[in-house]
Amino acid sequence: MLSVVCSIQILNASAESDNTVIVYTPKGSPVELHVEGGSTDNSEYWSVNTFADRSNIEAVALAPKSGKYNCHSYAWYQQTTTNEYYLYDPSPYYEDGSYIEVSSPQVGDIICYFDENGDNDHSAVIVEVDNSKSDLLESLTVVSKWGPQELYKHRADNCIYMRFTAYTRIFRNATMPYSHEHAFGFRHEQIYEEVAEEQYVSNVQCHNIHCICGDYITQAHTYRYGDITETGHTKSCECGYSDTEVHEYTKSINKNTAYHSKKCACGATVDELHEYGDNEYEYVNKQNHRRRCEVCNTYVLSRHAIKASEGYDHCAYCRGALDNGEYYPALPNAQNRTPNGSYILPNGIIVLVDEDIEAYENGTLKFYSDLPEVQIS
Repeated sequence: MLSVVCSIQILNASAESDNTVIVYTPKGSPVELHVEGGSTDNSEYWSVNTFADRSNIEAVALAPKSGKYNCHSYAWYQQTTTNEYYLYDPSPYYEDGSYIEVSSPQVGDIICYFDENGDNDHSAVIVEVDNSKSDLLESLTVVSKWGPQELYKHRADNCIYMRFTAYTRIFRNATMPYSHEHAFGFRHEQIYEEVAEEQYVSNVQCHNIHCICGDYITQAHTYRYGDITETGHTKSCECGYSDTEVHEYTKSINKNTAYHSKKCACGATVDELHEYGDNEYEYVNKQNHRRRCEVCNTYVLSRHAIKASEGYDHCAYCRGALDNGEYYPALPNAQNRTPNGSYILPNGIIVLVDEDIEAYENGTLKFYSDLPEVQIS
C-alpha cells in the first residue's frame, strides 16, 4: 500500500481535545483532524462484495473498509492505511497558498470533487496520467478513500461521488520538494515502464517504479518461471515484461564419480560428465586417487588402475607405487568384470583393457557380476 507521509505538515501538531488534533499546512495554517474511533472491518477485503462492486462501479480495492480515516485525510494529511484521523475541511491547504490550482495534472497532484454549492465532497491522489485521452477525468487514475468504505484505485470519473459532482479542481504542492517517505516498495502504487535504451544496454533488463510524488527508482526485473520444457522456459516480471528463452545452465553440483548436475535459474537440471581438462590424478591412499572437475570444482575419487598391457608396479594414472606381491593380477573375478574384459582384483585395484580406458577416465566404466567367465591374456 502507498506509504507517503507529508511529514512537514505534521510539525508542531498539538492536541486541542481528546477528539481533535491540530496539524499545520506547509505554510503554517492550522488544520483540524478528528478522531472518529471507527473500527476496521476485514470481512469484505479483496472479496467480490466490496462497496464498489455492490454499487456496480469499476474500481480496485487496495485496503479494507475503515471508519478511522476518510478521503480528505488520506489525500491531504497522511497517505497510509494506518491513518487514524478524519479531515472534514481540507480548504486551508489550498487557500493559504500551500497548494496551487493547476490545469495540467501530473502524478502526485490532488483532485477535488465540488458539488453545485461549492462544497468539496471528495479528494483523491493522482497516480497515473494518460496523455492520450482527451477527456480530463478519463485520463486520470487516482487512489481515494470512500468515506468509511474501502481504499480504491480507480479512474477519476469512476467513483460514487461523481453523482454529486458539478466540477473538479486539481491542486499541486507549491512548496515541493518536501520531505516524505517514498512508496517504492508497495505493490499497488507501483507504476512500471521500460527503461530507455540510451540509459541501459537493454531496455528489457529493468523497469522504473514510481512514487506518487513523481520520483522513481530503477530496478532489475524479478522473474517467475513457467512452461518449463526440455529445452527452454518462459519468464515474466510483475511489471508485465515477459520472454521465452532456452535454458542457461550456470550452477554445477557434484552428483557422483561420473556426473555433475547443472541447474538453470528456472529449476531445470541436466547431468553432464565431469570435465577434468589438464588436471592430473593425485595419489590419496593405497586404494584411491582423485581429480578435480573444472566445472563443478569438486574432487572426484576413483580406484587405482593398471593397464593389462603394461606392468603393475605403479598406478597407470597417478603413478602411485603398488606392491608387486599384493597387487599382482590374478585371473578375473567373475563377480567384477566388464564385457570387454577389464576386472577388479580382490584388493580393489582395477585392471584395464584398452577398450575400457576411455570409460574409466570419464567415470562411466561399469562392472557386472553375471558375465560368462573369460580368460584374460
